Amino acid sequence: MLPQSPFLYKTKIALPTIDSIMAYHNFLGAVVRLNPAGVIEEILFSSAEYSLSFKRIQGKNIHTFYHIPSEKSLATLGHQIHKQDLYLIPQKYLFDRNAFPSKNAFERFDLLFGYFSKIPYSLLHIWHIKGESLLGIISFNSFIRRTLYYKHMPLFHVNTAGKIKGFNQCFLKAFANGQERPSRFLDKPVENFLSPAPNRLISLSENHYRAILHEKWDPILKETGLEWISNQHELGLFCIKKRIDFTKYNVKIEIELDVNEGLPISVLLGGEKWNGFSFPDANGYLVGFDMEQNVFYLKKGGEIVQISNVFPRFESTHYTLTAYQHHHDIALFLNNRFVIGYRDPEPQETRSGFQYLRYHAETRIHIRSLTLFVSAKTPSSPIVNECSLLDGSRRKFRFTQIADTRISFINRLFHYTFLLTDISNWINNIEALKKEKQQTIKERDKYKALAQQTDDPKSNMVSHHPLFQKIKENAVIAALSHVTILIEGETGTGKEVLAKYIHQHSLRPDGPFVKVDCSTLPATLIESELFGYEKGAFTGADKEKRGKLEEAQGGTLFLDEISNLTLDVQAKLLHFLQDYTFDRIGGNRKIKVDTRIITATNISLRELMQKGAFRSDLFFRINTVHFTLPPLRERKEDVPALAVFFLNKYCRKFDRSIKDFSPDSYRQLIEHRWPGNIRELENVIQNATLFCKKRIIEPELLHLDPEPLSLPNRNGLPTIPFGNARAFKKEHIIRLLKEHQGIVKKAIKASQISRAGFFKKMKEFNISVKELF
Repeated sequence: MLPQSPFLYKTKIALPTIDSIMAYHNFLGAVVRLNPAGVIEEILFSSAEYSLSFKRIQGKNIHTFYHIPSEKSLATLGHQIHKQDLYLIPQKYLFDRNAFPSKNAFERFDLLFGYFSKIPYSLLHIWHIKGESLLGIISFNSFIRRTLYYKHMPLFHVNTAGKIKGFNQCFLKAFANGQERPSRFLDKPVENFLSPAPNRLISLSENHYRAILHEKWDPILKETGLEWISNQHELGLFCIKKRIDFTKYNVKIEIELDVNEGLPISVLLGGEKWNGFSFPDANGYLVGFDMEQNVFYLKKGGEIVQISNVFPRFESTHYTLTAYQHHHDIALFLNNRFVIGYRDPEPQETRSGFQYLRYHAETRIHIRSLTLFVSAKTPSSPIVNECSLLDGSRRKFRFTQIADTRISFINRLFHYTFLLTDISNWINNIEALKKEKQQTIKERDKYKALAQQTDDPKSNMVSHHPLFQKIKENAVIAALSHVTILIEGETGTGKEVLAKYIHQHSLRPDGPFVKVDCSTLPATLIESELFGYEKGAFTGADKEKRGKLEEAQGGTLFLDEISNLTLDVQAKLLHFLQDYTFDRIGGNRKIKVDTRIITATNISLRELMQKGAFRSDLFFRINTVHFTLPPLRERKEDVPALAVFFLNKYCRKFDRSIKDFSPDSYRQLIEHRWPGNIRELENVIQNATLFCKKRIIEPELLHLDPEPLSLPNRNGLPTIPFGNARAFKKEHIIRLLKEHQGIVKKAIKASQISRAGFFKKMKEFNISVKELF
């Protein structure tokens, strides 16, 4: 608020006058004093929000900034108000049709809000206070406030003629790295820049809607000779008491009626049961006539999403009205004349929808006949609400229409308002997946055939170790219950073998066992791999794809290396585990599956939880039953039995007749530390079996790592857990670095853990080579 104005003090125009202006619609703007020629002599009040400044317009003529007829005096154009009436300002003085639109010459909304527009940023209301002076009320358009909610996404307005009327900075930057000038887009057809134009995809031709009108519909209700008194205490509603499940049926209503006044009634499709207070259109579609604008409108969830071109007032008191919702399409016909249509990319489908008639005034209406039709919904291709930029960049965006009157209805005119979401990377990932599909299928079939030939999950659990025997006993008990299971252990300890063992001992051993290695799939593809996607969910999705959850129906889904899941996928998996339902990408149909979930990890999930990389609620959901597999070096007594098991397995595969290992071979196998655990042992036996030409495998055929697998505990120094990254402590890292004179590369090689794992440990323990040497 500016300091007290001498004019206000002199004229005794009290401050409540200003306060009453501000009270209307969260007023944003200014009040200025004008002389008869239109010069702005004083700024009486201005909003302090958004760093708005009006000093630059003081002393200039109001005609410079607003479209005002120059041939008429301002005193005759404004509202004639007596000073004593200023305490009670009629609302029409601030929201009348006679306000003068801005030339957008001073507001600088492009700098303040990052929004460029041909829509007038403000309106001017002129008040002639008799015997005192002229006041100009500058009222900024409220839609500009709403654009701030979407400032981080491309947003643009399109009028009903298909021309771009405004857009934000993000929209501008989407084209050619933001080097384009705003004037290139303003007042230009949207199809010059986007293909297809979003407004074209939601407004189809009359022929499209008429073809649906004449499809086969089955009547389920017919009434004649109804008398309806439109009562405004009941919001002018007439309920057709026949509920329809919009998830299963399309609906059409056909009415022949007489109305005392020559205005059409409105129709609500798919509304909820009226509670006696609020209008029941939160989940439905309302089509009707706006008397003030003289246009037909269509509302979704109470917000206007479509209007027709100006339609002549309907003079007849007797007419036939037909309205329908058919999959994505909603339309209205009067006397078989097409009035309005809309294609909704995301249609509302309520399971218990009511149909209503509504009239704006209290009157008696004679309904000659009312017929309700349905047709069964059939699987249909979803609408691909995607468009490409016509700037040579080949970038693709998904568009969303904003259904919000506060941003789409500007100066009493409807504008389509769209948001764009860049999906180019997503599509590129899908294309990359397609290119690798054939190779992936070949490799999958190869390993699947090999597994079918060699794997016997019930016999693969080879162990005489007491701890492992206890794990096997508990695994059989857990297998008989439908509980989630978490298996932890180092790489190669047999987590997948235990998962198959549980599956084979479950109540559904004949069901599928589906494995997903979360470490081998890119983060952008893991969601579609698990949950699948619908046809047309995005460009490239030319047919529906079942996810691994559906493939594991009636069986077991094994999620290996679950620690690699992103937090977003973790959230969706947690939601699935609540009730074992999910929806595919691009779909809104809930799918329920009967699948056991077994997860595995070689990294401590509790440590990841502490670092915020794994959700605690998901951990407790999957950790109903927990198994920790010991490494092979801790159960050396199992090495001979496992060696014989793998020897027999690969003798069958390679058609060999090898009898056994020599005593020296057994001794070497037992003394080896096996950092790669059972998988390393299997690879050594496989290689020895392939190249053995005798009936006994001798030590020279065992290609064990020649590096020493442990350092002697000299002078009380700690023994180093080679190959076991999780067991490495600070003193182990320091000892290796010192023994290799600070050469990190050599220390990493000696540690037998990964380079990334070694550096991670150095960072964790805050170890600096420079400080050691």
